[in-house]
Amino acid sequence: MHTLQRIVIGLLAVSAACANDRRAAHDSTVPEVAPQGWLCANSTTASDLEPEQLSALLQDIGEAKIVVLGETHEDGAAYRVKAALVRELHQKLGFRVIAWEMPFFDGVQAERSLESDLPGREVMSRVGDLWSHSAEVEELISYVSATRHTSNPLRLFGFDCKFGLVAQDLKNELLNELIKFFYVDGVWLAPREALLVVAQWLRSGAGTSLNEKLNIEPMPSVLLESTFDTPVSSLNVADAVDELLFALSSQRTEIETRHGHLQGKLVERMLLLVRMSVQWLETAENATASTERGVLRRSIRERAMAETILWYMNEVYHGEKIIVWTAGIHGLKESPLEPQGSMQSSSFTPMTGLLRSQLGSAVYAIGFTASGGEVGNADSTQVAPVPMPPAAQGSLERWFLNQKISSAVIMMRRLPRDHWLKSPTIASIYEGAPIRTYWWKLIDSVVFYPAHMPWTPIR
Repeated sequence: MHTLQRIVIGLLAVSAACANDRRAAHDSTVPEVAPQGWLCANSTTASDLEPEQLSALLQDIGEAKIVVLGETHEDGAAYRVKAALVRELHQKLGFRVIAWEMPFFDGVQAERSLESDLPGREVMSRVGDLWSHSAEVEELISYVSATRHTSNPLRLFGFDCKFGLVAQDLKNELLNELIKFFYVDGVWLAPREALLVVAQWLRSGAGTSLNEKLNIEPMPSVLLESTFDTPVSSLNVADAVDELLFALSSQRTEIETRHGHLQGKLVERMLLLVRMSVQWLETAENATASTERGVLRRSIRERAMAETILWYMNEVYHGEKIIVWTAGIHGLKESPLEPQGSMQSSSFTPMTGLLRSQLGSAVYAIGFTASGGEVGNADSTQVAPVPMPPAAQGSLERWFLNQKISSAVIMMRRLPRDHWLKSPTIASIYEGAPIRTYWWKLIDSVVFYPAHMPWTPIR
């Protein structure tokens, strides 16, 4: 008998609702199936995953090189469960890098803060507003920081291309980074006017319409010391980035001698992401319909994020196992069948699907779901938490509740061929919205906990 089967049988023995209590309320649209090796459930009052459930999940992950942890943003319960999984993956399966859904340069600075042994609050300021005020995430960052003093340190990077999310102080740091890189000992290693265009774009918030004239002050004085031969207005951002990339490529030996190989690679990747971010904005302006715009923008961003993760894996961390902390939509192998928000077409491929197209089953996707509750800041004096819908009739979440299950892991790859979950099923794995689709095709496992919970503010 397999270890996982013994775990499940043991759990079912103490869970009358899962195996013996057929008097429980039951939704007739969802079959009542005796669990086998595909389910590890808990019927106690605890909502966190039990050691047996974590063990079963790790066994299912096996030899995967990338594990993607999706979430409904601002769900403190998901943050807590994901943080526990990060620790387990690090300690037991040898994962040593966390890829976080924050802008690329924020990740560079967060890693530098960890490397410099700065306080956890300093690192937290880099990870983005969705997480930077959460005590659950702070506890995880403290753990990451503590590992830097061991023989098994955890590394951190950001993979988003949305430079508009970068805080203003970080934009200033990014500009200084580019200036120090291309302006050395009074000599420009790249066209100054190209750098000025990129600087203006970044200082505008990277969200201003590209057709608007940018007039941003203050601009670093070193960029304004002389009159440019080429008026700034005639050089668009994408062309400016290309000029900087050409300068880096044509003078790579000299630049890397001055700055080091890794710094050269980081700046090159940063500029490529600026260009993709420009493309992302231009697509939004030029698309003829909102549906087309949503799909095109989503496709560009998903591709940029997947490429950045692969770049870090191959160029910086050289095959190290990576944990990806991201939103639910980016963590799907395919898009759902039903339109949802900006996902209007089943033709676009989420980030995780793009990763799988390169790495196959070495990419393992975990979804998270719950029934009802709230998301947001637990301190309602700031912003009131947002209520989440209860489990829909006929949904996977309703099945868990009817079986008196308080936490569970379903391993989709272990489902029997004729299992009811192999049919289109309603589940709220994506941002708490009930969607009917083939979930077993979209994720490799799903973690259930009884309710969404607001995150705890840092005191």
